[in-house]
Amino acid sequence: MTAISADALSNLGIKQQESIGETKTRKADDLGVNDYLQLMIAQMRNQDPFEPMQNGEFIAQLAQFGTVSGVEKLQQSFEGLSKSIDSDQRLQAAGLIGRQVSIASDKINFDGQNISSGAVSLPYSTSELKLQVVDASGQVIREASLGLQAAGEIPFAWDGRDQAGNTVAAGNYTLKASAQNNGTYTAVPTLVDLRVDSVAFGSGSLELQLANGQVTGLNNVLRVF
Repeated sequence: MTAISADALSNLGIKQQESIGETKTRKADDLGVNDYLQLMIAQMRNQDPFEPMQNGEFIAQLAQFGTVSGVEKLQQSFEGLSKSIDSDQRLQAAGLIGRQVSIASDKINFDGQNISSGAVSLPYSTSELKLQVVDASGQVIREASLGLQAAGEIPFAWDGRDQAGNTVAAGNYTLKASAQNNGTYTAVPTLVDLRVDSVAFGSGSLELQLANGQVTGLNNVLRVF
């Protein structure tokens, strides 16, 4: 069988090599369609003249080339889709600035004026639910009994006052919720409603800077209002 010449390949619209500029910009470990063509041409040029490539082998090479081309196009499609999704997420996150979001946290923020709100996430029914607000020194400044409660989210609101009715300083405070279970009190988780102050776009992730100083991912947001 006669070896296929480079001229014959040229007639098929196949280039023997890329320009020097294109070759330099290509990553060493990134084989594209043109790289694959060059490898196939080099293989035909250097084949043993006494054992030239058979028709079946050449057809197999062309079929493999078609697979490489298809995979490359599929990869380009996925890259385009990924960029589109990332752009949508950025727009969505930017729209949260200045709004309130609900996240799982025990850190509540009082801005000095407005009521702070949240909820107790109660995993079971209880005959007595207690909620405390604790300052930075560990002192309980406000305590409330919410009584008998069924399992679920129990909303609450704090006006920023201590047990004596005095308005406390603006800042962050810690929530401690406990529910009576079989005669003993057990800690239960809380949710807090916080303002989104800013949005940071990291490498592959979106982060929300909240009013209490906490940084959280967009996937941790339970509600927006």
